[in-house]
Amino acid sequence: MREKVTFRNIWGIISPMLVYFLLQIVIVNLGYLFIYTVCSIRLQGSTLQMIEQTARNIYMNYVLHLNVIAGMIAVPIFIFWYYRDYTKSFLKGIQKKYEMVNPLKYSFIAFFGFFTMLAANYFVSLLMQFMPDFMLRSYDDMDEIISSASLVVQFILAAIIAPIVEELIFRGLVYSKIRRMSNVKAAAVLAALLFGIYHRNWIQAPYAFLLGLAAAFVYEKYKSILAPILLHASANLISILITYFVSGSDAGSVQELPKSTTVAVLFMLTVFMTGFVALFGVIIQLTVKPKEVSNEVIDDYNSML
Repeated sequence: MREKVTFRNIWGIISPMLVYFLLQIVIVNLGYLFIYTVCSIRLQGSTLQMIEQTARNIYMNYVLHLNVIAGMIAVPIFIFWYYRDYTKSFLKGIQKKYEMVNPLKYSFIAFFGFFTMLAANYFVSLLMQFMPDFMLRSYDDMDEIISSASLVVQFILAAIIAPIVEELIFRGLVYSKIRRMSNVKAAAVLAALLFGIYHRNWIQAPYAFLLGLAAAFVYEKYKSILAPILLHASANLISILITYFVSGSDAGSVQELPKSTTVAVLFMLTVFMTGFVALFGVIIQLTVKPKEVSNEVIDDYNSML
């Protein structure tokens, strides 16, 4: 049964993103205020410019830490929000219940996520060859924030907290709400588009869009929010590890290649990795078939409420 497009349903799409965005702003700004206050006390007699510069330098080193705090606060909020929304839809007959897929089949998600990450990264690198400077510079602040944090903090945020919170929001709430008002393809594209826009820079946006499409695919196939969380976590984890180990190598020599050669290499790598994405997508498509919970079980469930 498809829901109507109403203001209430549209608000149901917007509100989870807005709540998390405002939560991040509040935590990050409170963190900066605390840092600035400490700097003002310790640097009494210094110029305002020196205090502000010192506070900003310290703040940039701890932005990711503050986002970890915001994420930790957000996790229980959105778990409750997701299960409340899921239960309401189930009781209305909109949402169906499915048996859990064999845990061994969740291993396919790690491979699917790994090749999705590589294909998306190569594709974004290809796009960057044609992006104007203002698009490339949109990632500078984020790059500085990420590089200033330790590997442990990056791992906690990108491989644990962000996948849980963002998938609860963008697949569990946003995608599911759109899905009830439209078809699977439209919902997947729109939720992925919102996911890309949410990252607020031209470099991460196309990567997040492609990852969002893959997340919607596994969410539909496994019928469990755990599937996109694992996909997101595996993609981010491998990306962190590759970045960490490659950053210490002589990777800059690639930039010395002629642009035409670089474009051709990135294009071939994108196509090659997309082939592996398709391969594991087909494997998931053919082997992962969760069974719908029978009406008898649902009736027993309803009788207990």
